[in-house]
Amino acid sequence: LADLRLTRDGGSNLLTGRQTLTSDDLTTWTLAGLGEITSAEGTYALELVSADSSIVDLAGNPLATGAADGWATDATPPIVRILPVTSDPRNLPVTAVAFVFSEPVLNVAWTGLVLRRDGGANLLTAANAVTSADGIVWTLSDLAALTASEGTYVLTIVAAGSGVTDLAGNVLTSDAVEIWRTDVS
Repeated sequence: LADLRLTRDGGSNLLTGRQTLTSDDLTTWTLAGLGEITSAEGTYALELVSADSSIVDLAGNPLATGAADGWATDATPPIVRILPVTSDPRNLPVTAVAFVFSEPVLNVAWTGLVLRRDGGANLLTAANAVTSADGIVWTLSDLAALTASEGTYVLTIVAAGSGVTDLAGNVLTSDAVEIWRTDVS
């Protein structure tokens, strides 16, 4: 363990001596007991330091070069907001609605969205495309036929059970809602 260094965001060595280093063949080694010291968000760097190392091969030759690896820990769930429908009230149907996530996300689909008029049933179907070029800004389209009637529309992105996750696997935990009124008379 003395030949290893683990840092988060360039800080001090996190290894405490409670971690274990084991090998079955003296070639591949496993460093265990890292869960508690790598759970915080940040960028981690694990380094095998060759300078002044006690590591030697079976012939007594010292370690020639070190090695390093790194990773990032992200424990923050994504956040979403629906861009306002303008104008409101309006006399024309809404053709599309955009929503923006705080970071790139996966698994956004119409099944995680609910569009109701005057508290009725969900108007969305598989015909309503949900697309994104960057995983951050998403567009729900093909809404004109669904939003042409007079009434109050409520679009909700439902977090629970939606399957929406960021690239680290953190699930969406909060809903987003947009309300507008269509008045055609």
